[in-house]
Amino acid sequence: MFVDFILWTSLGLYFDQILGSQFGVAKPWNFCCISKKKIDPEKLKAGLLDLEGEYENPNQFEPVSDALKQQEQERDILMVKGLKKVFGQKTAVNGVNLKMYNS
Repeated sequence: MFVDFILWTSLGLYFDQILGSQFGVAKPWNFCCISKKKIDPEKLKAGLLDLEGEYENPNQFEPVSDALKQQEQERDILMVKGLKKVFGQKTAVNGVNLKMYNS
C-alpha cells in the first residue's frame, strides 16, 4: 500500500506539472531531465536599455505638477524601466516604463 501511495503521488505531481493550468505554463514532458540555464549577469545588464523619454509623446500624457516633479527629483517614486516578462516562448510584457508617485 505504501508503494502504491508513492507511485500515485509521484504520477499526480508529474501530471500537475506537464498539463498546465489556468494560472501557469505547462512544462515539457521531460522537464526532470532538462538542466536549467544559467543567466550571465553581464548579458542581462547589456540587454537592459535606458528608454527614458524615447517613446514619450507629451500629447498623450497629462502634465506633471511641480509637487510630483519634486518627488521625482528626491527619488521618492516607484520607477520601472524596460520591464520584460516572458512565459516560455510567449512575451507577456516587453519594454514597459512606468512612474508611480506618492499621493
